[in-house]
Amino acid sequence: MGMNVKGEAFGQNERDDEVIINQTAAKLFGFNQPVGKTVYRHGIKTIVGVVDDFVAGTIHQKTQPCVITRYIKPDAYSILTVRFSASNVERAVALLKQKIEKISPGVIYDVNYYENDILSNYQMEYGIRKIVTLFVVLSMFLTLAGLVGYSINKVSKRRKELGVRRVNGAKAKELMFMLNKSYVFIVIVAAIVFSPLAYLGINQLFTFYAYHTKVDLLSFGLVLIFVLFCVLLTVTASVWQIVKRNPVEALRYE
Repeated sequence: MGMNVKGEAFGQNERDDEVIINQTAAKLFGFNQPVGKTVYRHGIKTIVGVVDDFVAGTIHQKTQPCVITRYIKPDAYSILTVRFSASNVERAVALLKQKIEKISPGVIYDVNYYENDILSNYQMEYGIRKIVTLFVVLSMFLTLAGLVGYSINKVSKRRKELGVRRVNGAKAKELMFMLNKSYVFIVIVAAIVFSPLAYLGINQLFTFYAYHTKVDLLSFGLVLIFVLFCVLLTVTASVWQIVKRNPVEALRYE
């Protein structure tokens, strides 16, 4: 299954007195060197390997002690987990069915994919992600749309001032820099105010999960850069033509 095993994995022999445990079970048993030690599970079993902890359930619960036992009787199996390449799924499933029929003819079984189990276990998370994504996109659209109207209205009120500055030699780029400074200041102040609240909210959400990623400052920095880029692009695109107009027209308008 691609997991790191210290010691040995199950060999080709048909011994059923060997087990593999995970790191959590080793700590629970108090074994510093678990390989070779014995435990009781339907009889005395010898530990032949220790596997790294893996999530057997969902990320909502911490990893539990796990003892992996091999049963040599075909009718003792209830779940068979197989890992194969995704390049030829149909061929792999067909080969698996042939092997099952050969080992246990007439047995009734269902084939399920791990991806389906993940979707089933995290339906709520996927639903929340869709809602949050929709909310963020809608919020950004409404914010930028309002910003376009606000910036155009603000520049229109300063048309005479901009015209005078142009007559006195100011370049369009310099005027755009002057206009954008106020928006940059507003965005930075908003980030300073709301970033701690967002950080606390995310960490509160993560309390529902035993395993989760870390929230770092880099993520907030990247979001701030993206928001600044969207704001500056929106403001520049909406007022650029007004700033570039002939300053005489602006003065005549006033």
